[in-house]
Amino acid sequence: MVNAARWYATAVSSPFLDAIVDRLVAAAEADPNLDEHGDILALMLQARFDDGSAIPRAPSPTSY
Repeated sequence: MVNAARWYATAVSSPFLDAIVDRLVAAAEADPNLDEHGDILALMLQARFDDGSAIPRAPSPTSY
């Protein structure tokens, strides 16, 4: 049986996965029609604080 906590810790701190996510985010941010997308990534990138300011991206766990 796979130790789920160990697998999760490995997956979450993977530079390989961070690179994939970074490329997906960069592509979505560059999309001029992002506001027409209904996927979770587009919704998260368009999220705003109550005052309308953008929510900054946190650094990936492997970058600190």
